[in-house]
Amino acid sequence: MSIESIVPFMTVIAAMVGLAALVLVVSVTMATIEFFAEHRAERVASHQPMGRYYRQLALGH
Repeated sequence: MSIESIVPFMTVIAAMVGLAALVLVVSVTMATIEFFAEHRAERVASHQPMGRYYRQLALGH
């Protein structure tokens, strides 16, 4: 097997990994935006700073 036959294979693999990473980043970004948007009204209504509100939410208080 020569180097000329490995380069296209590695290019395709790199493109697939890049696409998977892009899908992951977009999915996590969308989930994060939805999470913060869902809880924003309650946080603002209770006049709590972001850090305190989400810490209490995470700890179940």
